[in-house]
Amino acid sequence: MTKREKKSRIIRQLVWLWAVWVLAAALSWTGVSALAAGFDTAVDMGRTDVTLTISYLYGTETEETKNLALENVTFTVFRVADLSPEGVFSLTDSFQGCGVEAGTLNQLDHASEEKTVIGILTSYAESSVEEYWQAVTDENGRAVISSLPVGLYLVTCEELTTETAVYTGSPALISIPTADMESMVWNYQATIQVKPEKTDLETLTTEEPSEPEKPSDTEEPSEPEAPSDTEEPSNTEEPSGSSEPEESSDTEETPEPGETPEHLPSPQTGDRAPLMALLAFLLLCGLALIVLFLYKRKQK
Repeated sequence: MTKREKKSRIIRQLVWLWAVWVLAAALSWTGVSALAAGFDTAVDMGRTDVTLTISYLYGTETEETKNLALENVTFTVFRVADLSPEGVFSLTDSFQGCGVEAGTLNQLDHASEEKTVIGILTSYAESSVEEYWQAVTDENGRAVISSLPVGLYLVTCEELTTETAVYTGSPALISIPTADMESMVWNYQATIQVKPEKTDLETLTTEEPSEPEKPSDTEEPSEPEAPSDTEEPSNTEEPSGSSEPEESSDTEETPEPGETPEHLPSPQTGDRAPLMALLAFLLLCGLALIVLFLYKRKQK
């Protein structure tokens, strides 16, 4: 092998290495498809059979209230963000300026952060968004909305008051389609379970502050005697029966958000900073190899 052929071979190897590095960095940066997460296909943006089923049941450990279906409750659903074939969210026109960035929606990892975001989106939707879908729960506590486009949805519900209690459901986020991690496919018939908080009407009544009790002694205090001495009037104490309103021992707990299993898709992009650093590192490595080759060639 001649000297020129050796040089040509080295150059081809460097070019191949460079191409491999650039391709790996590009795939990491764009997340081109859901294949990286083990999915066979990307999100089908043209699906017309997309449905959302809402389950609204109240349950405790007792048999009397286990899985109690709450009927005639109106749910309102807002489309917060579009969903790309790669599983990346971008805010819809209705939610532009809502105070939440699209990047935040792509990396909701903690329940506390999600609760804060849901609160901001709910306040904005109820005051500024006019496009939404509604459905009413049936005798089984289920409400179904059909023919939805894919995307990220905010699910809210009205408060339900019965003869004995008040049921309050917390708003929740759900992405359609959802990710079925067992079969590694997208599920376009999504289901969300909203868990209501129950407050007994008796508890609400006892929590209202009671009026102070009237003094048990209704006699008016006698006027003080003539100032023959410096003693205070003998009956100037406060009535023994008066007291401050007692605070109720039963305090209403702050409702926690409902459970929303598998409500966000797995393949989310998250923070791009590590990927940018990886790309920069690969570029520098390739550049260093080329400089090293040119230096050795010049030495020869």
